[in-house]
Amino acid sequence: MAAVLALCCGSFAAAQEKPAPDVLRIAVSDSDRTIFDGLIAYLTARNAIGVPQEVKYTSPLASLHDFCQGAGGAGPDIVLTTVRMSSAVAGECARNKIDDIAELELGRSAVVLAVRSGSMLSGLTSEQVYLAIARDVPDKEEFRRNVAIRWSDIDRSLPQQDIRFQLPPREDGRRLMFDALLLEGGCRHETLVKLIFDAQQRTARCVTARVDRVREISRDQAVRALLDAPQGTVGVLSYPDIVQSAGQLVGLSMDGVSPGRDAVLDGTYDFSGSYWLYARRGQTGGGVAAAIGQVIARTASEAAIGPGGVLPGLGLAPLPADLRAAQRDALAVGSGSFGIASMLRWATSTASNAWSLTGIGFGGSNAADTGSALDFTTLMDIAGYTVKEVSSTVGIIPGAGMTFGMAREMSDADREYLRRALYRDAHRRPGVLPVLQRKVVRAVLDANAAGGYDVSQVEISFLPLPAVKLVVSPTDSAMSKETISIMRAIEQLNDRLSEGLR
Repeated sequence: MAAVLALCCGSFAAAQEKPAPDVLRIAVSDSDRTIFDGLIAYLTARNAIGVPQEVKYTSPLASLHDFCQGAGGAGPDIVLTTVRMSSAVAGECARNKIDDIAELELGRSAVVLAVRSGSMLSGLTSEQVYLAIARDVPDKEEFRRNVAIRWSDIDRSLPQQDIRFQLPPREDGRRLMFDALLLEGGCRHETLVKLIFDAQQRTARCVTARVDRVREISRDQAVRALLDAPQGTVGVLSYPDIVQSAGQLVGLSMDGVSPGRDAVLDGTYDFSGSYWLYARRGQTGGGVAAAIGQVIARTASEAAIGPGGVLPGLGLAPLPADLRAAQRDALAVGSGSFGIASMLRWATSTASNAWSLTGIGFGGSNAADTGSALDFTTLMDIAGYTVKEVSSTVGIIPGAGMTFGMAREMSDADREYLRRALYRDAHRRPGVLPVLQRKVVRAVLDANAAGGYDVSQVEISFLPLPAVKLVVSPTDSAMSKETISIMRAIEQLNDRLSEGLR
């Protein structure tokens, strides 16, 4: 998916000639220009940053890839995006010796499904939303055109009201968030959908909406259109829209969680996302270097991201005060390395330490272990892996193991969902064994995100000694030098795991 977006949108460096040294280059994600344009207006008011700016709008992933191009004239100096930099993109930065990166979370936004006050609808699940508005829906062993008319056609517990949806236009950032979080989330566990290996095909199957029962409404008209719509119409709005409606509009609970501000900030409301700033430090000199420092300082200030700041005024929910302060402290110290090599070292050391603490590894047989094993296979299933083989041997030295095979590629939405699932699991299941299981899943997630290859198989040995092995397959027929070097790093990871677990 990332490769396709990069090809569609082109490279920042290739799209234009190298600008003059005294120009600050800013790449802006086109997924939500309203928020980012307001921030740029605040930053550049009265020539506050001291140098001219050159702003380019591109896709979120393309902007980050351009950011990580070679230093000294290629790529933007600042990126404003709705996608957090992944390990794979960070590795690209590290390989191009761009390792002093400022990262700042600007705030959070949520997709809220809203209805007029007094509606018979009070809550939905993401699966019900998917089954209501997807063009094609699973029916036994095949997909069929969606013919549901009333909500009760989806689920008998829902009211006998006609299905009507008001969605943002396709180019609107909220539509992209709605597609990734609600529609992909709602179809993720459908058996027929899970059989589609290719991530792009699976995503298209999930997010292609029917043409009846759905209208596209621009952001500036969304609230008024919903107030004028027939009772029971569902609109896709933001949290500030609900607040400003003075009780005329009500946000539906989704998967049992109401879209309140606290639920958005603490992550319990799944249908939310963050906005980010990335800045390259130490790559330029003179006025541009000073301008980058000014942008970082002004954006991290309370006047920008605090409760009464510019970005909350544009619709973002501000981070809690302690997180805002922690970000400023981290920026003052300087960023750490985002390199792929450091990611692999982390995966090796943490997995080795966790294994060494288990003693008997997965050998326990109590009820807690049984539940943990089931949760582990669920996490691996989210990552796209299913159990291929369970082995055991009886003898003087007994042996036991499990092999997971790659069943489907992860989409960007799948990766984000898995990260959230790991975060929630860490709070739900304390203890050494669950920690170990999450380490294994994170290692697979990070390795797959590095680009150029897939982890085609995960082999786990329980007895006589616990061990983990990642079997790597290149995604291209001809391996580049970069892919070969990553393959060698993975081989070293396997070797170090085997040595460290003994």
